[in-house]
Amino acid sequence: MIKNRGKKGISPLVATVLLIGFTIALGVVIWAWLSGFAEERAGKVGEIAEAELTCGTSSSFKVEQACVAGKNIKLTIENKANNELKGFVMRIQAENEDNADVVEVDQKIGALEVGIIDIQTDTVEGPETVIIVPKIGVGNKVTICQEEAKEIFLQPC
Repeated sequence: MIKNRGKKGISPLVATVLLIGFTIALGVVIWAWLSGFAEERAGKVGEIAEAELTCGTSSSFKVEQACVAGKNIKLTIENKANNELKGFVMRIQAENEDNADVVEVDQKIGALEVGIIDIQTDTVEGPETVIIVPKIGVGNKVTICQEEAKEIFLQPC
C-alpha cells in the first residue's frame, strides 16, 4: 500500500470557495455578453420600426407625368410630404420581356417640390412600366420605402 507522506490536498472548504467563485465569475461573463447582445438587438429593432413609421408618414409622392421615347424615360414627380426624398429605386420593364432594368436614382426632391427625372435604359426594349420606390432619410441613414412603391404605366412622349 502506498502512503502519501507529507503531501496534502486542498481542504474541502477551500475547494468549495474556489468552485463558488468560478461559478460566479462565469455567470458574470455570460450575463455581460447577453445584456450586450440584447441591447444591440433592441437597437436594430428600434431602427427598423422608426424607418417603417417614417416611410409611412414621410414618403408621399405623386407621378404627374411618365412618358417614354425609345429608351429614354421622363418622369415628373411631386413630393407631397414635408420630408426630402433622397432618391428612388426604379424597376423598368417591358410587357413582353422577362428582363428588367433596376436603376438607382440619387436625385433629391425637396419637401413639397416637383422634380424631373430623366432615365435611359440600355437593356429593356420598349419599356412600358416603371415601379418607383422612394428613398428617405431616417437619422443618418437612407432607407428604401418598399411599402410606398408605385407602378406607373408609361405613355409615349
